Amino acid sequence: MGSIHAAAAKLGLGTASICALLLAAAVFQFLCLDAASTRRFTISASTVAEGQLYRIVTSSFLHGGLLHLGMNVASTAAISGALERSAGTVRLLAITLWAVPLAGLVSCALSLLLTFVTRDESFARQHALGFSGVIFALAACEAARGGGRRSVFGIVEVPARLYPWALLVAMQVVIPNVSFVGHLGGLVVGSLEVTGWLAVALPSASAAAAVDARCAQLPGYVLVGDAYEVRAASGAGDILSVARHVVGFFVKLLGLARAASAARQRAARCLRGRQSPPPAPAGASVEV
Repeated sequence: MGSIHAAAAKLGLGTASICALLLAAAVFQFLCLDAASTRRFTISASTVAEGQLYRIVTSSFLHGGLLHLGMNVASTAAISGALERSAGTVRLLAITLWAVPLAGLVSCALSLLLTFVTRDESFARQHALGFSGVIFALAACEAARGGGRRSVFGIVEVPARLYPWALLVAMQVVIPNVSFVGHLGGLVVGSLEVTGWLAVALPSASAAAAVDARCAQLPGYVLVGDAYEVRAASGAGDILSVARHVVGFFVKLLGLARAASAARQRAARCLRGRQSPPPAPAGASVEV
């Protein structure tokens, strides 16, 4: 019991609970499910479209092996712990509760969109599993409320707000067989929460305060932080701002920043050349 209290106090009660749930689900999976049985609970757009909605939830708590499980538990402990310290336990659990089904639904929608655009049904039939989609949603929530710059695998530093997007691309390049659509679905859900579109699904300030009053004495319980604010959705301004930053990051990542800068400079020189008056004859006056 003392070790459980120590883990809750160190990680935060909400983070420790999520990690414990992932480990318990892994024990059940590795003891009771073989590969064929596990596939019955993974997520794909085609199976969800057929009405097997339970996969949206069950797929998040299954993993492809011990390495996959270990990476997700470690990432959850780091990212969820940081978010819990700023948001509080009750808000962290509420965000996670909604992120599990919404990340799955958004990833299925993206897969169906890719299938429609490319006419390739493999996108809809591809199965995925793991807690990574939820982790990316939590990462988007945590990074948006952090400042400064963050390192991606110790290779490049990016603004904190862009860190989850940079991590999305880096993981796709470095780690094989990761679900880009699943991770992107989690990022979309996290971005919706950051911009306030999911505020109606989160506990109000009064409800959070009531829970805090009842649970404040629990080991590792974190009160709702003053630095955490669920902003009301301000419309297209927030979405366009996020899109502008994301596009700018991909331009830099693909090495197009210099080309774009050179093109802007050429355009500016051309514009100045057109606007400047022709040289005056010698001895003539020029009106300014």
